Amino acid sequence: MTGGRVVLTGVGLVSPLGHSLTALWSGLCVARFPGLPLRETSSPRPPLICEVAEFDPLDYLHMESAVTMSRAGHLMTAAGLMAVRDAQGPNWVPSRMGIALGQVWPSSGLVTGRSLGGGLEWGRDLATDLAYVLKSTGPTSVCSQGSAAGLSAVAQAVDWIRKGEVEVAVAGGVDVPWLSGILPDCDAAGWVVRPDESRAEWVGPFDPRSPGMVLGEAAACVVLETEAHARARGANWYAEWEGYAGGVTPPASAGFDEGHVAMAATVRRWRQQQPERNSGIDHVWLTGIGLSEMDQRECRVISTVWSEGAKEKPCVTSLGGHVGHVFGATGPLQVIAACAALAEGTLPVVRNATRVIPLWGGEAAGPASRTEAARAMIVTAGVGNIHGVAVVGRGAGTKRVRDAEWPEDAGVTTP
Repeated sequence: MTGGRVVLTGVGLVSPLGHSLTALWSGLCVARFPGLPLRETSSPRPPLICEVAEFDPLDYLHMESAVTMSRAGHLMTAAGLMAVRDAQGPNWVPSRMGIALGQVWPSSGLVTGRSLGGGLEWGRDLATDLAYVLKSTGPTSVCSQGSAAGLSAVAQAVDWIRKGEVEVAVAGGVDVPWLSGILPDCDAAGWVVRPDESRAEWVGPFDPRSPGMVLGEAAACVVLETEAHARARGANWYAEWEGYAGGVTPPASAGFDEGHVAMAATVRRWRQQQPERNSGIDHVWLTGIGLSEMDQRECRVISTVWSEGAKEKPCVTSLGGHVGHVFGATGPLQVIAACAALAEGTLPVVRNATRVIPLWGGEAAGPASRTEAARAMIVTAGVGNIHGVAVVGRGAGTKRVRDAEWPEDAGVTTP
């Protein structure tokens, strides 16, 4: 089956705000910030991070599988299992299921190893790990495109479906940045925030008082299939995937002041690809990593694009102030949050923003609730100048946050 609408029938996540869509949504709605000092460090002044708490991989995996995986592998597998369970899809044809994942920092678990006996080791990536657990024999892929890695992976999975290469795809992203060796570089750049700093309480996106960014760990997955396939098996969905565009600012013009030009061009390209839909964006989810230069770049993109004849200005928000900068997990987690906001008719507040993100020539845009929103744009961007833009629409989907609970008796999977 080729072409047709692609819908999101399942979601799964492991985040600093919790291990379910309900926990994520509740934390966003009350602007909770789970930041704590990094524990596994010899530094007398450990950085502030957003860590996944109370997570036991043995809740999702048998010991023989868990010991072969990294921390990132544990988080990713848990999120993938939740998404498949939420989509009610354990009986899919193995050869007709694809897995596409995104990750920025390989050393936090992109490649794992398993002994073949006699001291010989072989490597496998996180997508292969998840394929083994889900018993999938279809195509797999791992994308590493900066903070847009996870969103790019979802877009690749959509392409597989539209080309008829698979019937169903599990796609998402993961990162555990402090296990990758990036922390010293971020510290040297002056980006790391410590709890004892006088301005630590102002950590958050789009606030000029923010002293820097907080690193976060997370994994997020979605299940994708055509609307026809979902209807045929009696499945409901959260939203429809309406399109994606990606881009990069060349190194010669990689300054923060110029970066918004390439990002704005990417947003325009999506609008040109979807002319019948680009006038109805109700919500925009920005990355909002807490670095003033990057945050202002994102704001300039949205201000520039929506000043070009758009009658309706979207409400704008961000996950960054709630979960930290989760790199490869950013896009998929934004997609899941956007689906929840469309389903619930509410847009969560930007943490530490007294009103909302200041756009549109001084006016405030978002985070006030906007009911009956139909469409959301997700923008992923990071310090590597790689960015992605995706749009999801509520369409005929009727799944809501309360429909995505991970059952307590779900048990573990068989490796």
